[in-house]
Amino acid sequence: TYVVTVNVLKSNEKKIVSFKITSISPEVVGTIDETNKKINLIVPNALEVTALAPVIQVSEGASVSPASGTAVNFTAPVNYQVTAEDGSQQNYE
Repeated sequence: TYVVTVNVLKSNEKKIVSFKITSISPEVVGTIDETNKKINLIVPNALEVTALAPVIQVSEGASVSPASGTAVNFTAPVNYQVTAEDGSQQNYE
């Protein structure tokens, strides 16, 4: 009898790859500045930004908080934390 141990490496990928506001027309797609870890959105002046729920895609196996689809107040910068499978984290503003 042989015992085989398999170590599965968990990914350390923790990027926001897509950030959109799809609840308005036309939808707003965020520009991701990977160097500075910032996401910029240009929205219409009359848009109420106190409860927008962005649709966020992150690296495969990663998660983001606040979660995709969660309504957030964008009257001030918002921090998003992406957690990789291996538990490492990256913040975006």
